[in-house]
Amino acid sequence: MGGTTLYRTLRLHRFDPEMLANVLSQSKLEHFLMGSDPCDVVHEHWEDEVVLLDHAKYSFKAWVRGEFGDGRLCIGFIRDHINPCWINGTEVRSDEIVVFAEHSELAYRADRHTHWVATQVTRDYLQTMALEFLGEEVELPSHGMKKYRPLPETMAQLRRVFDDFTRLVRRTEVAVECYKDMFVFALVAALGGVSARSTPSETAKLQQAMLTVKRAEAFILSNLAHPYSSSDFAGVLSMTERNVELQFKRMFGMSPHRWRECFGLNMAYRRLARARWKAGLVSDVAMECGFSHAGRFSSSYGKLFHELPHETGRGMEPAKLAPPVFPIERAPETGAQEESSD
Repeated sequence: MGGTTLYRTLRLHRFDPEMLANVLSQSKLEHFLMGSDPCDVVHEHWEDEVVLLDHAKYSFKAWVRGEFGDGRLCIGFIRDHINPCWINGTEVRSDEIVVFAEHSELAYRADRHTHWVATQVTRDYLQTMALEFLGEEVELPSHGMKKYRPLPETMAQLRRVFDDFTRLVRRTEVAVECYKDMFVFALVAALGGVSARSTPSETAKLQQAMLTVKRAEAFILSNLAHPYSSSDFAGVLSMTERNVELQFKRMFGMSPHRWRECFGLNMAYRRLARARWKAGLVSDVAMECGFSHAGRFSSSYGKLFHELPHETGRGMEPAKLAPPVFPIERAPETGAQEESSD
């Protein structure tokens, strides 16, 4: 295989936001657990000098926030899902592609049993491949995110080439270099032969949705220790309480009150995982994150994370661990594995 390549895998059987932070290369992503499903992750990464490919299967509902790096576009699609995802203000199905400009924000709601794919390349490289394959450049966003709906045959071809490519990288065969080019050409074909793409008015709606997300997160973080007030929350978002309910059901699949509770539990998980243990720590963290009743906090925490608050961050095995949901080839039993070749 020409040039330097890197292949690594990650397999998790419990929620670990620290490990998941780097699941997308050259980006820092914050993961929030938003449902009580067992937490299994299977992730694979492959890269050479020009292409970074990450894909992962999540068994659980997640809310993911972060930013992409400065030097590359990110092209994403959903390989498999039970229900459509919500990305940066719009529903995304498995027959669609999203492209993020350099240094764009990400706000991603994944339903359970979702398999996502993200490919990062430079803008110049992608347009060079488009000129070679299509004879013309493809339309790309200059900032933010744009959604594309490719022709059914080009999307089907992209999925087939992706499946073949990822099977080859697991075995580190010489043919992987050829398939890498085929995969990029399939991406270019899908982007070049679209039946629909985001219009300017749709892009404006995406920007407004992202503004709503940021205002909601900022309000909850600054008022984490205080009781939730639906009227105050609606006022910050400049909406009626009814519209806030409708927006949150669409964006997050849950009510604003439930979203705030999940957000608080996730913040408590992070604080407990990083804290130096002492008497009364769990009660203190519960109060800081908006839970005044220690018993109800422990019950809600256990249902979401499948472990009790005092088990987090102390190297203790949770009382009950669900069996793994996904099989994987060549994955280690725990932690991450890296392989490189020249």
